Amino acid sequence: MTSTYAEYSQNAKAKKKWSRDEVSTKIIDFKECKKAFSQREFAKQAGVPRTTLQSWLTRMEGPALVSFFESPVGVIFLHTLIIGLHFEFTKVGCANIHNISNFLHLTRLSNFVAASYGTHQKISNQMDSMIGQFGDMEQVRLALQMPEKLITLCEDETFHPQVCLVSIEPDSNYIILEKYANDRSGGTWNKAVNGVLAHLPVKVIQGTSDEGKGLIHHVTKSLNAHHSPDLFHVMYEISRGTGAPLSAKIRKAEKDHENSEKSVNDAVKRKKKYEDLENKPVGRPLDFDKRIACCQKKSKRQKRL
Repeated sequence: MTSTYAEYSQNAKAKKKWSRDEVSTKIIDFKECKKAFSQREFAKQAGVPRTTLQSWLTRMEGPALVSFFESPVGVIFLHTLIIGLHFEFTKVGCANIHNISNFLHLTRLSNFVAASYGTHQKISNQMDSMIGQFGDMEQVRLALQMPEKLITLCEDETFHPQVCLVSIEPDSNYIILEKYANDRSGGTWNKAVNGVLAHLPVKVIQGTSDEGKGLIHHVTKSLNAHHSPDLFHVMYEISRGTGAPLSAKIRKAEKDHENSEKSVNDAVKRKKKYEDLENKPVGRPLDFDKRIACCQKKSKRQKRL
């Protein structure tokens, strides 16, 4: 029994990698017999999924462009372009893999190079690994040429969520250490930093960090350097002594201003209540306007405080 096209389509779901020679041959064959067969009929006889055949034909819309990108020079250019896009946009810049895929679709380069997220995720991961390897190689190479130097280290821990030890040389902004650790004790800091400094011709004379006991012990005992607290924590310790009295004064000023506003409202209400009386009391009335003006003046003065 002759197989139906539906049965053929079911069997054609298995992916096959077509060589450039096979693609060219199939396209030429289709062009020679396209008057006698439809795309569907030709795809069935040639054993090619129809969508794949349509993709090949689309690529032939610009012969000069196809000729370039399918030449050795064009392939090298595509490889260079993809590497440049990933490095500049996702490593140096703040773009992501989706932006790379969209770029390839918008420029129609997706006709010549894979543009799926999974493909470019693999490229991105490989580039991350190679950048790290290059950094390790360059550190070893440049350390051999570097004269001995006295340096300061700025150190701290970050949490996302695992503890990450970070140490930076502030003059060059070079990251000496960026490593995950199980804890942030002085011993852990010593092991991590000494492992890096062992390959560098430097001597640490000062360490800047917060007042954590592990960091202070690491700087003063292991590195035998002077420990300098960072500006934030110095200001924090100072503010602990001055913050409470200042806060009390602020709260008192806010309360006085609130009371003065209440006095203004009370004076206005008393005036209105007097004016609404049908039988006003005998004698000279109070100067409500003067009282209101006095309360308003006091309220403005309290607001400035």
